[in-house]
Amino acid sequence: MGSMKRLMALGAAALLLAAAASCGGDDDSGGDTASTSPVTTAEMPASDPTTTIASATTATVGGAPATSTPEGPATGEPILIGGMSPESAAQGNQPGVRPAMEAVAAYLNARGGINGRPIEIDFCDHKNDPNLLTQCTQDMVSKDVVALVGAFVNNPAYLPVLEQAGIASIEGAAVAGPQVMQSKISFPVASGALALAYGLADIAQTQGLSNLASVESALPATKPIGDAFKAAVALNHLTLDQSVTVPQTLTDLASVVAQADGSDATFLLLPPNQVLAYVQAAKQAGSTTTLLVSSGLLQQKFIDDTGGASSPAEGTLISDFYPAGADPAWDEFRVAIDEYDGDTKDIDLDNSVIKSVWVTMQVFAAVASTIDGDVTNASLLEALNGASDVEVPGLGLTLDFTTEFAAASSPRLFNRSIYPVTVKDGKFATLGDGTPIDTTKYFEAS
Repeated sequence: MGSMKRLMALGAAALLLAAAASCGGDDDSGGDTASTSPVTTAEMPASDPTTTIASATTATVGGAPATSTPEGPATGEPILIGGMSPESAAQGNQPGVRPAMEAVAAYLNARGGINGRPIEIDFCDHKNDPNLLTQCTQDMVSKDVVALVGAFVNNPAYLPVLEQAGIASIEGAAVAGPQVMQSKISFPVASGALALAYGLADIAQTQGLSNLASVESALPATKPIGDAFKAAVALNHLTLDQSVTVPQTLTDLASVVAQADGSDATFLLLPPNQVLAYVQAAKQAGSTTTLLVSSGLLQQKFIDDTGGASSPAEGTLISDFYPAGADPAWDEFRVAIDEYDGDTKDIDLDNSVIKSVWVTMQVFAAVASTIDGDVTNASLLEALNGASDVEVPGLGLTLDFTTEFAAASSPRLFNRSIYPVTVKDGKFATLGDGTPIDTTKYFEAS
């Protein structure tokens, strides 16, 4: 795949990821645009003082291990980080990001914070408005945030502001566009939609599904993602029996199901509303063909509304950025949520955006804890650039920020792994032992 085509694919990936993640959010409006959320240990119940950040995350920076974390609650001068998501936009809201950040910060603060200093959050509702997004970022710069962490942003307007100020952005998937995979201040922890597409072909092969069908949106921007899946199918010596293109306006997908039925599995590259329409049509047709979908495109509500454990979605194979929400990998996150005294109704562990909050906050804490001296935007950016072994135990995830990926269009693609997930008994569940799949070979072959 040439550089221009890969850039198109990354842009398509951002579009699809934004659509998928937005479907997982809550569209209720309301709430302040920006607020600073000092999360203090006074808000927290008593915790085990022997539990430290190091138990959740370890980091090696320039060969040196993380600084020892003091036991007990953090009481020093706060360290301010930024967070943002749409909370009161017309659509595509992610109201769970703010409480998730607050819960994780409180969890870490109760266990020593960053070398004894508590984490404080300056949070902004950017309402999916590029102008407001820019203003939010400028305000955070003026307040001297040391980093933007776990933000859900679907427009790259924030990047130039952070680049000029030398402030790092530790984020999940590159939903904001290909610029995220190129910016020197960007530290994405998730793999992206191309890796998800490659991973689905890999999962199909390991599950013994050799004859496949592809059902893809007619949206031109998503074509490179479909091409990535097909390339991985060919590399794994699988067969693509059918390839069906679905117009964006089509609402009854019965004919599409009929065309794809009969294969071992069907790859769905459709926006969430058409994924639901496909599952509904499959139920009416009595189809038992296994579905292959990327993270976020199949919602729990879709499964519930089409029969739960008896839904055609039962047994679906999913390529995800992280393990399933019910996986033990998130046990510490669940503790943080249980301890949090705020409203947790929007903290959905089946939402990859929310899981990214936990991972990015842990990465921030691990790297910041290695800094011998004041934690500033400059010292943190230097520490991130020197972080060679950042681990998030439970995920089998180790990130090396010192070596960029050998791809001109996506050098900041530090993580190229995906996690196999399925639908079991009507719920999302980790597939097999949950070992992550490294998709590097597919990128290198493209």
